[in-house]
Amino acid sequence: METTEEFVETCRALSQHLAANGRDDWAATFEGLASRAAGADGPAGAREAASDALALYGGMGSFADLVLMRSSTDSREPDERLERLRSALHRAAVALR
Repeated sequence: METTEEFVETCRALSQHLAANGRDDWAATFEGLASRAAGADGPAGAREAASDALALYGGMGSFADLVLMRSSTDSREPDERLERLRSALHRAAVALR
């Protein structure tokens, strides 16, 4: 799969998953990154969106720290899927950048 396309699809999958789990703030962020990369006039615009995505992984309260599980009795599946998507996005963003 083309790197930009992979990045866009992963951002959109993350956005949908986050919205379905009550994190509309993060969902909007990833939908915005997907739109920017998909609508970029060339590779430079897509690389910029990828760099912005990678910047979300650093610092306290970052995307890397995000947990969806509300309590120890909830299913771990939403967080497991989040981790898979988070890893896929990181790989796609690094490859694109």
